[in-house]
Amino acid sequence: MLTPVIILGGIYGGIFTPTEAAEVGALYALFVGMVISRKLTWKNFTGALIKTASITGTVTVLVGVSMTFSHLITLYRIPQAVGDFLMSFSTNPKVIIVMVVLLVFFPSITMFVPKLLLK
Repeated sequence: MLTPVIILGGIYGGIFTPTEAAEVGALYALFVGMVISRKLTWKNFTGALIKTASITGTVTVLVGVSMTFSHLITLYRIPQAVGDFLMSFSTNPKVIIVMVVLLVFFPSITMFVPKLLLK
């Protein structure tokens, strides 16, 4: 129960920065789990560290791939091509909005319909 008080009190009190507050909050939670409540054992702690490292690695790969994809989209000027394609049909903003909604809506339907049918 004291974790938010320690974190926010430390930040607003000027004792530490938000990054340092995260560290203090994590250390306090570790202390409470191991010493006060005694529900966190070293075996559970190492398992949590391994799972955290795995998730962090996965997220790092996803961010790297998305940055590469974003760079390629920008390099090949795909947003400009899509904008020119949409503007070739109409210059009315309402028509363009409807076309964008349909452009996003229909692929999402085709992604989720097989999943819904298999339930």
